[in-house]
Amino acid sequence: MLDDIAFQMGFDPMEFREINTLKRGSRTSTDHLLLHSVGAPETLSRVKKASNWQRLVAETEQFNKNNEDFKRGVGVSHIFYGVSLGAGGQALDKSGAHVLINKDGSVEVRIGGTEMGQGAKTVIAIMAAEELGQRIERILVHQPDTAFVPDSGPTVASRTTIYSGNAVRSACIALRKSGPDVP
Repeated sequence: MLDDIAFQMGFDPMEFREINTLKRGSRTSTDHLLLHSVGAPETLSRVKKASNWQRLVAETEQFNKNNEDFKRGVGVSHIFYGVSLGAGGQALDKSGAHVLINKDGSVEVRIGGTEMGQGAKTVIAIMAAEELGQRIERILVHQPDTAFVPDSGPTVASRTTIYSGNAVRSACIALRKSGPDVP
């Protein structure tokens, strides 16, 4: 989207990012004042220099003019990480897990993080299986249900793996210490 905006306004995508990137003293879209160092301007400058950006763009444009069947592209992207809960450790930044070992040895796991295609249910099952010494096919990770566990906040980046995964590990360790081995 930024590239499209840059092109429509007549800017090189790198130049557009350099002009508009967050800097110390900038405010985010949620009005968070950035008081400390922001690495984006320096990072963009280093990428521009290391890639020899202007030459790379010119070579790519020339290649595309000379080739009908094959095309090349040049891209740049950067993010501002830690916009939300993880950045300040707010009270909502938590996770819980409910782990149930059934009589037949199967294990049911409930977390407050949402599976949306990133593989959260698989990684949570792997973590539970490793902590309990159980085969992964014997682990069932349910869809989130706040009747069992607290809301674990947003499903962003690796947050579900880190927060919910560690909650599952802690619950499994406690179960392993308190009872017989899982069949």
